[in-house]
Order: sequence, then C-alpha cells, then structure tokens
Amino acid sequence: MRPVLIEELLPLLDGLKEESFRYDNVLLLPGRSIEWKAPSDGWLIFTIGVCNQKHATITHNIWVKETSFSPYLAYTYGFTQESNTHVFCSKYDEVNNFYVLVYAPRPFKFFRKDDYIRITAPTFDPITNTPITEPTVGTLYIETVLIIDYKKFRESFKSIFGGSK
Repeated sequence: MRPVLIEELLPLLDGLKEESFRYDNVLLLPGRSIEWKAPSDGWLIFTIGVCNQKHATITHNIWVKETSFSPYLAYTYGFTQESNTHVFCSKYDEVNNFYVLVYAPRPFKFFRKDDYIRITAPTFDPITNTPITEPTVGTLYIETVLIIDYKKFRESFKSIFGGSK
C-alpha cells in the first residue's frame, strides 16, 4: 500500500481555500521587486513569472533556504520543460524579449505564513557585466491552497484517520 500524499487529501479537508494572487505588468526599475507574502500556511500549486528581461530573478524561501532562478539560468541549464527540478523556462524569446519562468512543485510544496516569492529586476547583465537601465515589466501569478481555519483543518484531518472531532 502506497502512502497517501497530503495533496490527495486536500479536497476532503475543511478550513482550506484555493486562492490565486496576480500582479500584472508591474513596471520595475532596476533592482526593484514585486513580492507576494503568504497570508497563512498552505501549499503552493504553482508560480509563473513573466517578464521582458531574461536576467530578472524569481526568488522564494519556500525550500530550506532562499532560492533564485532567472529565465536565462533555467534556459542555460536546459530546464525548458517540467522535470524533477520543478523549475523550468516555458518561453525564452530573445527577439521579442518575452520570458516565462514556472515553478510547479509536485507534490505541492508546503509553505509557512510570511514565506515569500518575488520577481526582481536586474541591475546588470551577468554575462557582459554592463548595467541594465531600462525598466523590467513583470507579472507574477501564484496559485495556492491556504489554511484559513486551523481548527476546522485539524478536526477534518483527524476525522479522516479515525480520530474524533
């Protein structure tokens, strides 16, 4: 018998809410960021970062330590489709300056309240070491399942495994 993953139980549990967060076409000066902070504990379903700058970074602290990727880095490493890294560059278009970076952890990644995900506009090109002075246009889309009522969540979780309410 295989173990049950928590994400398989989420539809059966109370006190949860699926919620999307979207920051569209935010103009970022070099070095500036847009950031999402988790309003409660929950699970990350996926994150999509879209921008016009291949060296813009998506950073999060949902793993053990802060982790950053750029479309350029993901593309250079060959992360161009879903893999066990869960990070990939789904669009890399240098002609039109259009880049899409995806983080889709499987199983869903648990996060704590105040964990963050951000897009930061680069200040320099790491290949040529030249300054980047144009603004970056960034969109950040995050899909989550949030725990909105901890008591209901715990009670429903216990009831699945034969505990009393």
